[in-house]
Amino acid sequence: MVFIKSIKREVGRNTGKVISNLFFGDKHSTPHRFITSRNKKKSISEKEKGQILEIERISLESKLKKDLLKTEHELELEKNEYERINQFEGEVDEEINFLYNLKIPVEEIKLIELLDSLDFKLKSSSWKNAIGDDSEERGKILHNKLLDAYLTKFEVSLRKLGRQSTELFSIYKEILKKHKRKRFYGKYKLGFFIVFVFILLATAYMYLYYTGELK
Repeated sequence: MVFIKSIKREVGRNTGKVISNLFFGDKHSTPHRFITSRNKKKSISEKEKGQILEIERISLESKLKKDLLKTEHELELEKNEYERINQFEGEVDEEINFLYNLKIPVEEIKLIELLDSLDFKLKSSSWKNAIGDDSEERGKILHNKLLDAYLTKFEVSLRKLGRQSTELFSIYKEILKKHKRKRFYGKYKLGFFIVFVFILLATAYMYLYYTGELK
């Protein structure tokens, strides 16, 4: 009798599980169904992870393409700048050769015309402070080189004028001095500014130190 009751209890228990699984799903299922549910969740998680990785891959490829285009653009700009500077260098050398071969007139009127022409070119531009060796600084160096050539030609022509007219020589000699001061200031103003700031800071430090305020 006990054995038969045991069988009835087991059959009833299993029947109840079947009905429970049918109506309530995994929440009331056996451990086997729990494992199936966890595997399903794990499968969904792996799928989402794959989607995230795909999005990251696409984003990285997009960034790399943008960086590549930016690099190509920068290289193109550098190439154009390099070609422009080379062309400018050729023009500077050509102008300097022209000045070198230009004969200084003997006649006073033509000599004055030459000095006035050189004076105009020197007044039309200024020397620049050039530091470094990039394209921009190289352009400044070439610019200064051309102005130096104009100034040298002006000075040589002025000496010839001194043999002919003392009064005019004095006038143009003052003009020469102004251009030389302009050249000195243009080339070295940044260096002088740095030295001035350094001296100013050093003076302020020494004053504060000896007055006892720097403690």
